[in-house]
Amino acid sequence: MQDEKIEEFYRCPYCLAKEVEIGLLFDEKKGEYYCTRCCFVGTKEEVFEGYGRLIPHPEVRH
Repeated sequence: MQDEKIEEFYRCPYCLAKEVEIGLLFDEKKGEYYCTRCCFVGTKEEVFEGYGRLIPHPEVRH
C-alpha cells in the first residue's frame, strides 16, 4: 500500500434528520463538505456537530 488516501464518507446531517441518506461531496478548494440535495455546507467539525444534534444525549444531573 503506497500512500493510499483513505476517502472519508459522510452523510448530510440535515437530510439524515429526515431519514434520507445523502452522501456529502467535498470541495477541496474551500475545504468544505456540501450536500447536492439541500442547503448544507460545512466543515468536518460542523458535520459532526450536526450528527450530535441528531442523537439525544441524556442530561447530566448533579
